[in-house]
Amino acid sequence: MFDLIILSGGPVLLLIWYFAHSHLYKLMPFHKTLIVFILALFFSFFAIIIETQISKYTILHLYSDQLSIVAGFLFFSVSFTEEWIKIMPVLIGVYGGAYFEEEYDGIYYTVTAALGVAFLENLIYFYSDGIRTVLPRTFLSLPTHVITAVYSGYFIGLAGIEKTIFMKIIKIFIGLFIAMTIHFLYNFIFSQEILPPYYTAIVFLLITGVSSYLLIKKIIKNSPYRPRKELL
Repeated sequence: MFDLIILSGGPVLLLIWYFAHSHLYKLMPFHKTLIVFILALFFSFFAIIIETQISKYTILHLYSDQLSIVAGFLFFSVSFTEEWIKIMPVLIGVYGGAYFEEEYDGIYYTVTAALGVAFLENLIYFYSDGIRTVLPRTFLSLPTHVITAVYSGYFIGLAGIEKTIFMKIIKIFIGLFIAMTIHFLYNFIFSQEILPPYYTAIVFLLITGVSSYLLIKKIIKNSPYRPRKELL
């Protein structure tokens, strides 16, 4: 079990450290990071229950012979549920507080929540399916969780600086929809039979990953914490 925790948690801790130190102009608080991560672990159990019950009590199922039903399951059960689970710890644990001041805060805390979800997922997959799942989970599934969280987190960050409740809600739902769509497309790649799934997934993650990286660099560059002398 200790080996499973190391395999699951090692990449997760590395990525949290990376995002915490990516912001060059301020220090991300450890206690808020820990709160969001723990909340994500807690909410992840709800995701497991919801996805299981949808498969049990509706026609939506991953192993259906009809591609439309599989697509419906991937979008409404997996993508919708998991992306909601990622933003709930942020909205409950840090959103609107003293430590939530700019767009990058939304990205950082949502990525932290996503990594909490990914950590529990990895434990379950590694325990049930064995060591053969380590590489695809680490190099494909884990980056997908991070990339979707960057986009939903960015819009949560934008919502945090909006003035009206209506626009805050709109921004949060825009980010959620984008994250759900990316998550769905990634999962759907492995359900279709036209393109080679692993190569297609790698290309897809490279495109979305580079885009999210450029978005983060732009946000940090425009951070209000950036020293004035660098802006001149």
